[in-house]
Amino acid sequence: MKDQSPQATKQPPGASTSAGTSAVKPLTAGTTLHITRPKDVSLCPFWVGFYKSGKKTANDALKGLNTADRLTQAAIKGFLEDKPLVLTEAGVSACQSQLFVPAKSFKNSEQDMADVIKMVAGWQPEDLGVYVAPEIFNRPKCHEILRNLVGHLIEAKVVADIYLFTGSHGLNELLSVATKVKMAADSGVEIFH
Repeated sequence: MKDQSPQATKQPPGASTSAGTSAVKPLTAGTTLHITRPKDVSLCPFWVGFYKSGKKTANDALKGLNTADRLTQAAIKGFLEDKPLVLTEAGVSACQSQLFVPAKSFKNSEQDMADVIKMVAGWQPEDLGVYVAPEIFNRPKCHEILRNLVGHLIEAKVVADIYLFTGSHGLNELLSVATKVKMAADSGVEIFH
């Protein structure tokens, strides 16, 4: 398991704090948001999720689990660690990675968003999945964090395809969040479910 500590990155237009720039790949088209059910999580090779404090290390807590179950268990049972970490496993057909951010230190600030974007950009994923679990943050805050994070990812042009895992959310909840992101975005955003 690799430990990835946060650093500052390029802020989206209108952000209140200043930070350094990072290399991001330019998009020639808009962004596509894919609402993903558990059986389809493997379509995306890189996921961002949050974890709460727990009693086991991430390696012990997630051993033998698929990506959908890892994202869910990180939210429900948590880990002993207290820093962002990346878990990568090479499968027969593709490599799967998950960036787990400790929920207790995430305040949904511009700097927190910049830190997550910097970590994601450093891994240069082709596609990116995001899961903000309602087991960690109450539903209104959870939806706000998801809208902010996805909006910042779109503005930073880190990836063209962003997957949103339904997990404990209802499909209609994620459609509502994705629609709000689309309405707020400056560039073309498509939604698939």
